[in-house]
Amino acid sequence: MKKYTIAFIAFLSVLHISVQAQSLEEVIENYTKVNGSQEQWDNIKTMKMDGKFSQQGMEFPIIAHMKRPNSVHTSIKVMGMEIIQAYDGKDAWMINPLMGKKDAELMGEEDAKQTKKQGKFEDPLLTYKTKGHKVQLAGKEEIEGTECFKIEVEEVDGDKSTVFIDTENYLKLMERSVLTNAQTEGAVIEAFFSDYKEVENGLLMWHAMDNKIGGQSMGTMIITKWEFNPKVDDKIFKMPK
Repeated sequence: MKKYTIAFIAFLSVLHISVQAQSLEEVIENYTKVNGSQEQWDNIKTMKMDGKFSQQGMEFPIIAHMKRPNSVHTSIKVMGMEIIQAYDGKDAWMINPLMGKKDAELMGEEDAKQTKKQGKFEDPLLTYKTKGHKVQLAGKEEIEGTECFKIEVEEVDGDKSTVFIDTENYLKLMERSVLTNAQTEGAVIEAFFSDYKEVENGLLMWHAMDNKIGGQSMGTMIITKWEFNPKVDDKIFKMPK
């Protein structure tokens, strides 16, 4: 009798794991249907984002160019001055005249890490099987009144985050991560995504992102236009000599 009991418990354990795996598969399958497949995203080689950053009643124009595999160039204008942050796949650099520096300089390790993240094309929920990211369904959680699937993500490069997917529409409503730079180390940042609209290639893209730390907004990004596969001069990613 004892052998049968042990066998039955083992069967339930395997069944539980199977159900969990199927649930994760179903969530990501539906997420893919709404947000685009890996194949659709693989066909996008460059992206351009036009918008503005809003903070404490002030608005700053922002333009970002991204190119596979992970190059990025972001320009934001503040008080008539242009701040640039960029990564060319090797060096992360910036120009910040607000700090009295008119020449380009290499970023510190933590700032460079954050800039590299901005250039990522790959959504780990779409590519976890092919790229080797660890993805786990961790139940459900309510985000600002909306029930969401809670998915823990650990990417192959070590980046960790928690993604919250709307259980009804399968859109990403929020992403939670922990800051690691010296000034804000350990702080939890939450990026809230909203105002989803269908864009030129049929994808649904967010057009508003509000970053919060400790429940307080640190600024909102408003996107006025997404462009896919625009011509991009590689020179903009390279650090000026």
